[in-house]
Amino acid sequence: MEGLCILSGSLAEGDHVLAYTYPLLNIFWTLLIFAGLVLWWVIVVYCFIDNFRRHDHHGFAKALWCVFIIFLPIIGVLSYIISRPAVVDTRADVPG
Repeated sequence: MEGLCILSGSLAEGDHVLAYTYPLLNIFWTLLIFAGLVLWWVIVVYCFIDNFRRHDHHGFAKALWCVFIIFLPIIGVLSYIISRPAVVDTRADVPG
C-alpha cells in the first residue's frame, strides 16, 4: 500500500488513499443515468416546442397538452408522441 500514498499537501503524510473509492463501473452507471436525464429533458422540451408550433390544434388543446405534460410527465410525453400525427396537413391553413 506504500505506492498509493498521496504526495500532495491535502492529506497528512503517511495517509493512504485506495484507488477504488469510486469504481469504473459506477462511473459508467453515473454517465448512463446522466445521459438518460439529459435525453428525457430534450424529449420534454421537444414536446413543448412541437405543441406550440402545430397548426392543427389551437389554444385550448395546446393548453391541455401543456398541463398534461407538466402534471403527468411520463404518461403525457408518451401519449403526446404516440398521438401526434406523423405529417401535419399544412394545406388546411392555406385559403383557396
